[in-house]
Amino acid sequence: RVEDRSLNADDLDDVVTLAQATAAPRSFAISASTQIEAPILVPSSLFRQVMLNLLLNAIKAAGDAGEVHAALLCTRERVQFTVLNTGPALHAELLHQKLQAEDRQDPHGFGLWICREFAVRYGGHFDAASAADVPPPFRTRLSFWLPNTAQHDPQKSAAD
Repeated sequence: RVEDRSLNADDLDDVVTLAQATAAPRSFAISASTQIEAPILVPSSLFRQVMLNLLLNAIKAAGDAGEVHAALLCTRERVQFTVLNTGPALHAELLHQKLQAEDRQDPHGFGLWICREFAVRYGGHFDAASAADVPPPFRTRLSFWLPNTAQHDPQKSAAD
């Protein structure tokens, strides 16, 4: 069994660097911010995968000359990753419809699907903001969070 370390603020910089390779051929802007108010206790491998999935989806959605902003927030209660982009608006209802239409066999949007699965499995949440809650110039804001706890066992399903 491979032991996972806790996420740290530098992980966001690493993931943004990886995502910038996708945005490099375009006139694209990626910015990032962190606000760390408590020790981060979530597993880095899982959270890094979510951050990369959401960033790559945001870059694709924003298109050429787009703009993406990624934010990592850690409080005593939760660790939250939020990504905003200037592409076509994706609000909560549309995200829900998209996630219901996708499955593990569909390579388009699989990153969003897996983010939702991680949120459900680990007691967190994944959603899109309503249009009124997205600050200009952005049009879409997706947020993923997990409880900020050292214990991250997947929740048992009802079938277990």
